This record gives sequence, C-alpha cells and structure tokens, in this order.
Amino acid sequence: MLRKNGKEMEIIEVFVDFEHKHRGVSQEHARKIRIGCEKFITYLTNIGVTSISSVKPQMIFDFITTLGSHYSRTSMSKQCAILRHFLSYLHRHSLIPIDMSSIVVAPRIFKHESCPRFLTRVEVQEILSVIDKETLVGKRNYAMLMLLATYGLRGVEVVRIRLDDIDWRKKKLYVKARKSGNNTNYPLTDSVAASILVYLKSGRPYSTHRNIFLTTKSPFLPFTSSTCVGYQIRRYMAMAGINLSPAGTHTFRYSCAQMLLEANMPIKIIGDYLGHSLPDSTQRYTKIAITQLREVALGDGEDVL
Repeated sequence: MLRKNGKEMEIIEVFVDFEHKHRGVSQEHARKIRIGCEKFITYLTNIGVTSISSVKPQMIFDFITTLGSHYSRTSMSKQCAILRHFLSYLHRHSLIPIDMSSIVVAPRIFKHESCPRFLTRVEVQEILSVIDKETLVGKRNYAMLMLLATYGLRGVEVVRIRLDDIDWRKKKLYVKARKSGNNTNYPLTDSVAASILVYLKSGRPYSTHRNIFLTTKSPFLPFTSSTCVGYQIRRYMAMAGINLSPAGTHTFRYSCAQMLLEANMPIKIIGDYLGHSLPDSTQRYTKIAITQLREVALGDGEDVL
C-alpha cells in the first residue's frame, strides 16, 4: 500500500517546492497545495492502491465525488485545480503513464457570484465587547480583532505581523509581502496601538520569536495559519448573539470595506487600503454598497449611476 510517510510524501514535497519556486505560489498557497495532495494520497491508500503509477481515471472520479460531499463549490474548484496540476506533474515526471489532468472537471464558478457578508459597525463593537480582556487569550485576541476591524487585514496578515512592523515613534503599521506582492503602511491608531501594547506588556509570553502574536501554551510559537483566529471570531460572534454564515477573518475585511463605502470612499482608495493591486479585486465590494443601492431602489438612480 501507499505509505503516507514514504516515497509519495517525498513526491508531494518536491511538487510543492516546484510550485513555490517555479510557479511563484505563496507559502500559504503552497501549504494548501500540500494538504490537497496529501488528501489525494490518503484516499488512494484507503482504497488499497499499492503504487501511485496504478492510479486509474475511475479512482480520480470517485475521489472528486468524495470531496463534493464535504466542500462548497468554490472550495471544490480550488481542490480540483490542485489535483489537475499534481496529476500533470506526475505525468511529466513519468510517475503515471498517462496525463489524467484533463479528466478533472471542477464546478463552474462565476465571477463575483457571491455577495460578501459583513458586520455593521455596531455588531463589530458588540463582538469586541464580549472579549474578556483580563485573560492572556483575551488580550491577544482583542488586539488581533482590532487589527482586522480597523484595517481590514487578511487573517494571515495579522498572525504574521512582527515586532519590527510597527514604528511606535512615527505611529505606523507596515504590512509586508501581501497576497498581491505589495506592501502597505497604515497610520497606527491610538486604539489599535493601545490594544497591542496591553498584549505585549501583560499578555504575550516571553519569546525570542519576532512575531507579535503567539500561542498561549508552551513552547509559545507563532501561528502557522489564521484558522485559529477564524475559530475565535465565530466563538465571539456566538457569545454576542450574532448569526452570520459563513463567518471568519474575511468577515471583518468585508465589514471594513462596507464602512469605507458608507464614507463615500472611491473604489480605488478602498482597494489601496485593502492592499489590492488590481481594481478588479476590489470590484466585488461594490455589491455591499447598501446605501447607494437603496438610493437606486427609491429613485431613478441617475445621480448614483
């Protein structure tokens, strides 16, 4: 049988390294590629496949069907993309006899088909208010959520912030190596600065790591992903009696964009604030321009359009 800790895992590591170095995927996306490939290998192991070279099209179909019962259409599309690239790589390196990447058919995803779910300003404050800031976990989480709510950062950007990314004298916050490859600097607001200082002084364990946010259990390591932050957000939303699905770190990002739209900020300015390199990345946020859409509904819409 295939061994999850044997040759197949070595193949995955080489493939992930290839995707990162030659196709330029980010480390975060490389991590997701690794997980997706490991799921495929695990499935083959569970059905008794003894060699990756003996993979058949029906096995791939069955694997995709299995994924379909656990993932949304968007997640399925991403998983299928990973599988296509992996199968193509295996064939190019003569690890499977034929290229079966073309048989992986992903569900169609239409551009901007979903409407972002966001929190109102009042709801954001309600969520922040239920955090117990007397505990070490609460001090850390409050500072992280303040960063999410104030700057609309991605969850992974928050957990990667380092001590060197804050200039206390100039009151600047630097967010580096963003998803689009750009860097952004923000004015460090008094409320965000205060929440981080409280955590650093009385919540953060002693560590030689430069990442600001660490786990609360020894050996006090930096976070490897933003999954835990999303979990905490859902927990605090439940405590605040706010029901919004799906909910996670991006919920605060959408909420930040909504507040900027309500302040009549141009899309270009909002895109720069959110760290987008292309205007099209920001375009989906126009669907949450509630005030402007309400004006269209109540009038002829000429002033708005």
